[in-house]
Amino acid sequence: MTITFTEHPDQAWQVTLELLQMEMPRSSFEAWVRDTKALSYKDGLLTVGVQNAYARDWLESRLSSTAARLLIGIIGEHVDVNFVVSELDLDVDDDADQDDSQEERVNPKDHQITLANSTRYEQEVKPHRVIVIPGYALRLLAQRDLSAKEMSLWLGFRQATYFDWKNDKRQQPAFTKNIPHQDVIRFANMGKTSFFREINGKDSLAAGMVMRIPDPAHVDYNNPHLDNANRWRVSMSPCLTRRDAAVIEMILASDIALAEETRAARLDAALRSLRDMTNRHPAEYLDMPIELTLKYASANVVEILRRVLGLEEDFPAALFDAAEALQNRLMTAFGSVVIPHHFLTTTAPFFGLTQSQIWTVIVLRDRCYFDYETGVEHDFVMAPKGIESLAAWTGFSVKSLQRWLTQPEVQQFIRLSKVEIPENDLGENERLHSWIAAGGQVFMVRKDEPPLGYCQDHETGQWIPRWTRWNSALDKVELGSGQSGTRVWTKWNSVSDKVELSFGQSGTPLNNLFKPLLNPSKPLNPHPTSAARSRKAAGGLGSHSAYWDFDFLMRANAVNPGTVQNFRKQLKDGLPIAKMSSLFVSWLIYAHSPLAGDVLDPVSIAVRRIQQNPHAGMPDFDRLAALKPFALKSFFDADLAGESPADIAKPDTEPCIALYNQHLAPLPTDNKRQLYRRLFGG
Repeated sequence: MTITFTEHPDQAWQVTLELLQMEMPRSSFEAWVRDTKALSYKDGLLTVGVQNAYARDWLESRLSSTAARLLIGIIGEHVDVNFVVSELDLDVDDDADQDDSQEERVNPKDHQITLANSTRYEQEVKPHRVIVIPGYALRLLAQRDLSAKEMSLWLGFRQATYFDWKNDKRQQPAFTKNIPHQDVIRFANMGKTSFFREINGKDSLAAGMVMRIPDPAHVDYNNPHLDNANRWRVSMSPCLTRRDAAVIEMILASDIALAEETRAARLDAALRSLRDMTNRHPAEYLDMPIELTLKYASANVVEILRRVLGLEEDFPAALFDAAEALQNRLMTAFGSVVIPHHFLTTTAPFFGLTQSQIWTVIVLRDRCYFDYETGVEHDFVMAPKGIESLAAWTGFSVKSLQRWLTQPEVQQFIRLSKVEIPENDLGENERLHSWIAAGGQVFMVRKDEPPLGYCQDHETGQWIPRWTRWNSALDKVELGSGQSGTRVWTKWNSVSDKVELSFGQSGTPLNNLFKPLLNPSKPLNPHPTSAARSRKAAGGLGSHSAYWDFDFLMRANAVNPGTVQNFRKQLKDGLPIAKMSSLFVSWLIYAHSPLAGDVLDPVSIAVRRIQQNPHAGMPDFDRLAALKPFALKSFFDADLAGESPADIAKPDTEPCIALYNQHLAPLPTDNKRQLYRRLFGG
């Protein structure tokens, strides 16, 4: 069949779609391929329009070569296919004869509101439950007025009093109540011993934002928790940083010094100065260079004004209002920081994040790039000076941040990204080159909460992510929404007692580690070991695995149970299980590589090749499969972190670096992550 592309490229593409429909799963075809349209053909390049950037990337990574191959058979010559985002004409009912008057004839019953089903993530994480603090508070951390532990203490005290303060009609700047320690440590991410070590012998915490108050005499709350608790006065808004207070004091003092030596003139000068600062964005003057002389900052602008004017009596009403207006301007100018309850109470303790690491995640989540043109908040942070920018934003040292970014528990939330510079004629590539040359780096930041573990679906063998802790006493997963966790698809795999952790750890030999899931004050260590269990750790899971685990590979790749049973028969006939596992890994890596082309189902390819010849793997790829799992995993980890695997290779693995760089390094990141999950979990 021959078609003239220059005249009818849409006809050739329509034939291609018909062929693809026969080869592809129906759901994939209807989701990504069906609505594409040929736009133009010129010089051997067929341009095909798609609806959005995600569809374009999906088609480029999976169908480009397949579509080109089919087109060769259609027209008899080589054709390249280029997918681009285009505003396609969609079938939309838009009758011009229908006017707004129809709205008046709509039955009101048709507009009854019904509750939509939420996702399991929403049921377990409850992302609507958040703590919101003024963005200004992060300046206390960045300028090192408060340590990470002091920030967490203030946050814990603030949250412990928040609902009482909110229900108080007065809503004073600070709230006083007896606060049981349990209410504080829940959100402060510290244990009871650590909490009392921080408060013992201290009447002021967190730069005075938390103050111990003597108990009123003869007050009995008839509640042991309140009667035995200390009484605290908690500021609901952050205090000013020492540096910011010094700048405001300098500006006020300079403006007042220029006024006449009369009380009225000084007050008028102070009023004008306050109003001028209020009308400007604080960033215009707070970052000016200044020498710090204050050991402690003033809590607010009113205190600064009182000190500058030397007044002990009450201010004139206009001056007091102007000082409070500037205080409000400072508190609102830096936006709000949103912190999920689940992150503080569940995720951070589970992964064993330190106080400093917790606040690093909070700061970078708050700084994720927001595209005001599209209204989209992206999951990355652009740091003009790389790690140094992160250090300036968080107040932590460069060395500490560099060390944390190599730790698996921190990589659950933050990863250094390798920037791919696009080639175009608009000058973006040149600007990006100069930005990177100046030390700019991009860090990927996970905005949602990572799963704590996985349950196995016994029907499909797939691992289902879970975001809640496992109740080992009841042998079920806590769903957090009143649902029963005893259904087959919600249970942990109690047969093998395996829990696949998000960053690739295995729960097989770690039965004693389920206690930390139930007790957040004892967090899970990054790479725990257990001498209590004599059973070997499962291969294929975790960065320390020394051999491939056949059972895990079959489950992680959802191999048909009948096929697995046939493989087991071959094992009984004398084929070593290590050989079978290595063969499967060899063909699985090949099926994901560019050498195999755009394979829609890599697992089927691997299974079919083993069935055809259960004794030989794919050359080159069998050498990669012969590596110990932890060695091959280290190649992936380095590559996904933007580093070269050669930098971490050991003498016995160096010969395989070239094979990895040739066959796997060129893969798109999404494909690498997919293969990573199939081999190591996570």
